[in-house]
Amino acid sequence: MRYSRFDKLEIKMRFFLFLLIVLFTSNGCVYHNKKEKIILESEKPYYKTDTGVNGQIYYSPDYLRTPIDSQNIQLSFFDTIPPTIGKSGEFYTYDTTRLCPNKYIFLSNDTYAIIRLKGRDIYLHKKYEKSIMVAINTFRDVYSGNGYLIDFIHKELSSDNGISYERGFLEIKNIKYDTVIKIHGNSKLIISN
Repeated sequence: MRYSRFDKLEIKMRFFLFLLIVLFTSNGCVYHNKKEKIILESEKPYYKTDTGVNGQIYYSPDYLRTPIDSQNIQLSFFDTIPPTIGKSGEFYTYDTTRLCPNKYIFLSNDTYAIIRLKGRDIYLHKKYEKSIMVAINTFRDVYSGNGYLIDFIHKELSSDNGISYERGFLEIKNIKYDTVIKIHGNSKLIISN
């Protein structure tokens, strides 16, 4: 079967037109899908919905989608040591701050710890079942209460006459925020006769 010159040209034009249609529709679909995916990802709400018994829709924050902001947990210094801690206890401050009585940010004793956030003292109870000795002279203490959880990892560097010097990390969490603070301080054990 022989084709004329016009038939060959028509077949080439139809093939070229077919390629153009396929090319434009496939690129358009890929671009459209990418654009739609970007829009859907950016429009995801920072809340989750729940339907009640009566069919009402309730909204609550979705903290898994909310970016963690560590700037909202900022510890304040204690002006004085609360009488609940007394002279025996553990006294810590930022690792960049010199140890002195009016610069402590984390106080603890055998049963609880205290931090100060925005001028308010927050008491946390020690969780003995989660508090362990990680290595020689390295300890992990866990405190919780008032909506906060503190994971305190500290290492005893030196000890003399019931006073020990320690360095460590405080990981402070609540339902929305999470922050890690490097600290240092001392532990004083006063034994009464």
